[in-house]
Amino acid sequence: MKDMDELLAGVYSATIAEIAVLVREVRVRIGILPTPVTVRIYYDAREAEPYSFELSAVMRTAPAREAHAREPLARTEGDALRQAVRMLTQDYEDAVRQGQMPDDGWLVPVPGTFR
Repeated sequence: MKDMDELLAGVYSATIAEIAVLVREVRVRIGILPTPVTVRIYYDAREAEPYSFELSAVMRTAPAREAHAREPLARTEGDALRQAVRMLTQDYEDAVRQGQMPDDGWLVPVPGTFR
């Protein structure tokens, strides 16, 4: 990411409070659910954990259950992607093991992302 750091060096200023560069966009389908989820990974050289991710939807396997949340920061791009995928698959796998039938309604869109 050295080239990226050099590119951004000219942008850093007192006026710019935060800057992150979209490094990669990955689309995944979970199990048999037909709707894909988009994972966007960003890079911010000024952070100790410079990679972060955002999801187009989160997994909520039961109406009374909150969507699984995790701090979306990582030291590497690969770690960020692994965290995002684990966040999506953990509740899905648990629900299927408990005998629930997968339902596309388990995917809850995250307001304000990817629009």
